[in-house]
Amino acid sequence: METPPLDPARAPTATTSKFWGVSWSKWNGRWQAQYKDANGKTHTIGLYDTQEAAAHAVNAAIRALPPDVQRRRHTNPVVDGRLVPKPPRKPRKRRRELPSTPSTRPRLD
Repeated sequence: METPPLDPARAPTATTSKFWGVSWSKWNGRWQAQYKDANGKTHTIGLYDTQEAAAHAVNAAIRALPPDVQRRRHTNPVVDGRLVPKPPRKPRKRRRELPSTPSTRPRLD
């Protein structure tokens, strides 16, 4: 079985794209475009060689939905004909561990 050529824009360990609705399909070795409808059902649009092509397909599919559903879906912004990546996720704050309470059992010395 021959492995498909890798997308040069994809980091070897990246599993998600920098665009909404686009992710790496490990099985096919290509970018997968998908979105969820108003009922929460996932619709796969297709597989693409570049994540930019997949992002354009997501935008086109969402624009084809009714206007009330369009407003509730993320589309990839396009400025001057170029896609703008989604903002990076903020790192989650880690919970601080509570200091251990002294044991109530007497120490045996």
